[in-house]
Amino acid sequence: MGFKQVILESDSKMTIKNITSPGEDYSEKRPVTWDVKAWARNFSDCCFEYTVRQGNSVAHALVEE
Repeated sequence: MGFKQVILESDSKMTIKNITSPGEDYSEKRPVTWDVKAWARNFSDCCFEYTVRQGNSVAHALVEE
């Protein structure tokens, strides 16, 4: 799609912390956080933000599809 800058949101504070932490992630979601970190390197600017679940309703609707 040619995006250079993205904002990724999650309703999990722990996931955001694990993704943005420079250290090792030893959580159950380690494979996911490693993939996200690798994917984020493809963008010139990629930031991660926490959002409450109600603010993330579009993402939840997409997952349901």
